[in-house]
Amino acid sequence: MGRQLTEVYWRHGNGVAFLDLVRNMTDAPLTGAAWVAALREPLEDKVASEKKAFDAGLKARPPAPRRTCRHHRHRTGCPWRPPTFNERS
Repeated sequence: MGRQLTEVYWRHGNGVAFLDLVRNMTDAPLTGAAWVAALREPLEDKVASEKKAFDAGLKARPPAPRRTCRHHRHRTGCPWRPPTFNERS
């Protein structure tokens, strides 16, 4: 993919029209066929499939590292709190 991007996309800069870049990258002209096919999917089915993919992504990601109290990046339950306006000198 990197070589294709370099040779087809980056090398020519702004010298090639967008539709020609799409045709050169995909070996097919840009048409509305893919959009029409995507829009034919019922809304409820699309929402359900996107939610399923989103939930799978959440399960697959590693847990966030626990931060320690460092200035304003404290977590709930940390005893350190920034001073209030009245506590400042």
